[in-house]
Amino acid sequence: MTVKSQFGRRRSFFIILINLVVCGTANAFVWNMESFVVVRFLVGLPFPALFQIPFIISMEWMGMSGRIFSGLMISMFFALAMVFLGVLAMVVRQWRQLTFWCNAPFAALFLYHFFLPESPRWLVSIGRFDEAKKTLKQIAALNKRDVNVDDLVHQLRASRRSSVQAEDVNRHNVLDLFRTPNLRKKTILVTYIWVMNAIIYNGLTLNVSNLPVDDYVSFIINGASELPAFFIVWPLLGFIGRRWSLASCMLICGIGCVSAMFAPSPQDHPWVIATMSFVGKFGVGAGFATIYIFAGELYPTVVRAIGMGMSSMVAGSGLLLAPHLVALGNYWKILPLILMGFMSLSAGIATFFLPETLGAPLPQTLEDAENFGKANKTGGGLFSSLTEEQRRRISDCKFGAISRSASKDTNI
Repeated sequence: MTVKSQFGRRRSFFIILINLVVCGTANAFVWNMESFVVVRFLVGLPFPALFQIPFIISMEWMGMSGRIFSGLMISMFFALAMVFLGVLAMVVRQWRQLTFWCNAPFAALFLYHFFLPESPRWLVSIGRFDEAKKTLKQIAALNKRDVNVDDLVHQLRASRRSSVQAEDVNRHNVLDLFRTPNLRKKTILVTYIWVMNAIIYNGLTLNVSNLPVDDYVSFIINGASELPAFFIVWPLLGFIGRRWSLASCMLICGIGCVSAMFAPSPQDHPWVIATMSFVGKFGVGAGFATIYIFAGELYPTVVRAIGMGMSSMVAGSGLLLAPHLVALGNYWKILPLILMGFMSLSAGIATFFLPETLGAPLPQTLEDAENFGKANKTGGGLFSSLTEEQRRRISDCKFGAISRSASKDTNI
């Protein structure tokens, strides 16, 4: 997570990609269990960052009107990859061949080197204004847009404010997320929800072995169940906001999983239990996509990569519980579903204690993040609605899209 903040989004992406392609492909040629564990560890350690960097880049590139689209598209392709993995596993039954085909194709992503730009927000946050202008002018020319780049960079630069707020991003660290009370509260809540989301998401994926249906078929359906969730949550994120959308997704997941205790006998009706599991995956899949968008809008630019990396790392540590949680199915097949259901319900309730970010500008500095969401300022109450300022920004964004002025959207 420090790499992303100190070396930039673009360079970090390729550093991690090299590790994934080399170590991931090498995993198909290991000679014993010890070497498999070591190489697999090297693959898994930086992998979450490879998934987060595109989220961060798209979050910092897009205006308010494009953040939802870009975030959900990334999650949608992930779900499609899960479906493809299930189909591939049905065809390729040798684990070495399956491992090779799941890693070697990542080499194609090195083509991004020729057209993936650095994040202008990150460039501005570390004072590289000329590079930010150059990048923005190239993108504006590519999109054939008439944009006042100097004015845009001036706005981003102004958000750095005084010299105290304009500290070098390289001096920021994970402790900055816990120095002030409001940012600390949001960091803890986001991390808790992320941990619950990760355990449940991966737990439901691993739990296909406990379902009374074919493992391959259930794995494919398990991945496919996420796809309709994205199309449903897409308009909701812009209509009811990030907080209510995330809470609703986690509550749906929780209700679906907990309902397994009321299901008829799996021997007589095997697809009832399986369907409840798929409903849970439907909810947590949409919740996973939403938490990435939500967290990216809550953490400030100077520590956004650090914050998302830290939350993801803690969630990754929590994943150690997922196999043990699934193993409880040896005692009672639906016990993992019930436990994951209650975990999801707790995450849904915790979401209500976060402020709404719909229509709000991305926080740039630590002070921006600390002030955002405080009571009586930006709708930080438990069930508070959007502020007037957020409603005005949303209205302006929608009107701009109708009048074709979205090309002048300066909230990148």
